Amino acid sequence: MGLPNRIITFLLLASLPVQAQIDQEELETFNDGLSANLVQDQEQLSQWLQEPLNLNEASMDQLLQLPGMDNIRAHQLTEYRRLVRTIRSKYELIDLKHWDIQFIRTVEPYITIAPLQHRKNLLYGYWKHELIIRSKSVIEKPLGAREGEYLGSAPNQYLRYTGSKGRRILWGIAAEKDTWEPLYHKGKWRSHRSGFLQFTPQWAGINTVLVGSFRLSIGQGLVFNDGFRPSAGPQIRNTGIIQLRGHASSNESNFQNGIFIRGSLRQIHYGLWNSTTQRSMRYDTLSQSFVTWYSDGLMRTEGRNAFFNNSKEGRIGGFLQYQSRAFQIVSALERRSWSWEYQENSRPLLSIQNWTTAFVYRNSWGSIRTEYAHSEGRKAIETELLLIPDDQWKIRWVNGFVQTHRQRTVPNFAQSIRDFQGRISTLECFWNPFPNQHLYLRLANSVHRRDAAPGSEVLVQKRWSAQHRYELRSGLSIRTDIQYDQQEQRTQFRFQFRKKQDRFQLTLRGQWNLSKMGEGSLAFVDYQSTIGENSRLYARFSLFRTTDFNHRLYVYENDVLYAFSVPAFHGNGHRIYLMIKMNLGVHTFWIKAARTTLWDEKSTGSQLEERIGPNRSEITAQYKLRL
Repeated sequence: MGLPNRIITFLLLASLPVQAQIDQEELETFNDGLSANLVQDQEQLSQWLQEPLNLNEASMDQLLQLPGMDNIRAHQLTEYRRLVRTIRSKYELIDLKHWDIQFIRTVEPYITIAPLQHRKNLLYGYWKHELIIRSKSVIEKPLGAREGEYLGSAPNQYLRYTGSKGRRILWGIAAEKDTWEPLYHKGKWRSHRSGFLQFTPQWAGINTVLVGSFRLSIGQGLVFNDGFRPSAGPQIRNTGIIQLRGHASSNESNFQNGIFIRGSLRQIHYGLWNSTTQRSMRYDTLSQSFVTWYSDGLMRTEGRNAFFNNSKEGRIGGFLQYQSRAFQIVSALERRSWSWEYQENSRPLLSIQNWTTAFVYRNSWGSIRTEYAHSEGRKAIETELLLIPDDQWKIRWVNGFVQTHRQRTVPNFAQSIRDFQGRISTLECFWNPFPNQHLYLRLANSVHRRDAAPGSEVLVQKRWSAQHRYELRSGLSIRTDIQYDQQEQRTQFRFQFRKKQDRFQLTLRGQWNLSKMGEGSLAFVDYQSTIGENSRLYARFSLFRTTDFNHRLYVYENDVLYAFSVPAFHGNGHRIYLMIKMNLGVHTFWIKAARTTLWDEKSTGSQLEERIGPNRSEITAQYKLRL
């Protein structure tokens, strides 16, 4: 890179804001809810907002969790790190081919560059501990509590402890009791629990040994929709072929309990696992299949608790992966078994077994990547073209064919696979003509059959999203977001004005959800301020009006660490919340109070969650100890 380009790069990177206080609101998406994978991604990103990831020490798995990161960029960084040993400045990153200015801006809040710790032995590094204790309650009692249908107490209680010794040993445990769930009922602990111990020995042939709760995914595709994130636009995000993570989270689905061993011999990587996980399962007579009972994870009533952990899922399998600079091949084989204890028709036990196979081929030729994946229930072929002609442009095009089929002979756990067959095409364009202005555009087209049957109805769905950001060094920013869905003829629109100073931040936003069937609108004023040296105040007042529930609006609001508040606004009313965060050395305290009022309603909620009166009031308290 020549001297003039380096000077321009220095000026662009120098314009990055100082990340003294990053809020979880920057993780906001247009998604209606948080998926199982996204919840754990949000937890990890929230942690890195508090303690950024050191690029000189980051593992490949950690790098792939950063927003917008893919295998190409991650390998470029690890190869560069191997050559120079220590990265000394973020300005070096621009020398990497696919690390353009926009991508560096996207990951900058979550990373830092610090010297390597001195390695004295295998377990180099300091001990680190983090303890989280949280309690949250809704003041107004629901109908289920008033009539004695709910078995537990009102508070939602959460405990999470994680720790590490250098980079070689990680561990974590988490437990959660949802609101009105019993902690202990009929001889069983009813709270959600998960935990893991991960050891990275780097022995000959063995890289990782993980015992306890873990999440494993193979062949999820080249990319997935990452929502409409204000800090990065409506981007799609690259995925790795194999993703393995220890699970110590409040998320109650898509994890298994057992042992996982991962290693490599030159360019051959392998993984072996064996797990036995308790599930809550029932038989659905409509779909004639076994499904999990806890679609919402709540075990409040006697009827729900009758199914609590009434089945076991056993999984034993392995994978082989060959990886070179140009292509990767993964082949996996797994045997799954289920045993279900129930009393229908006097049959006390049902057992099911089946074998599952998976094959994934992915190659990279310059700016083009392709992937073919085939497994039980899913077949897909995707092609991605990524063009980065200079620091002002980034263009990505993804085209693929995806077919999924729900297996009727095995239980559908948590996120059920829906029958689907179709072609999907997405075009993503980022344009940064001037240092202070950014334009982001995303076009998506889908032609599919809903139930994958040859004679079924063909549906065409077109969706486009755009974002324009105007930012000044004075701390003033104006952001406009718009998303249009042609099939639903629905338009979602945001306009936001934000002013940042050294000790406060003021945000004004208007948001709309419009279609021919109705509309929804929302406006809020958000204020944040630093109090003294160790405290911060968060406050927001929102007004909303919607014609029906189908035009509800979702707005991400700042919450305590590892809790993600995305309230759904529908009806006519207002919401106000106030939160204080205090740092006292190794201790951190959060206190949050919120109230939602519906002006023209005499009650809130429905069925057992119905509460008398127009108000819903919430109080949250959390404590964190970090050593």
